[in-house]
Amino acid sequence: ALALALYLDRGGTDAGEGDNLPPNRRLLAALTAAGWARTDSPDCSPGPGQVCYFHAVGATHDELAWRERSWRFLTFPFPAVAAARDSADGAPHAWGQRPR
Repeated sequence: ALALALYLDRGGTDAGEGDNLPPNRRLLAALTAAGWARTDSPDCSPGPGQVCYFHAVGATHDELAWRERSWRFLTFPFPAVAAARDSADGAPHAWGQRPR
């Protein structure tokens, strides 16, 4: 079994194959062919052998855009972080929602 979870995302649009669309598609295809289970955000469940994919439609390929969605790739492989956040205020948070 695969002992870790992976997160893959991109910005841009499908038009013109922006923001590394072809390499992202090849990597996702290779991962799923190798046995990784793909889920698309916001329906991702962290766990061994999972690859979560998120497309930030229209997002640019720069630090500001990455900052806006950094919480996704920082909490996905570390479910204990999300659980701690949930227990801090007593309210469950859907994985696909930005933390308060």
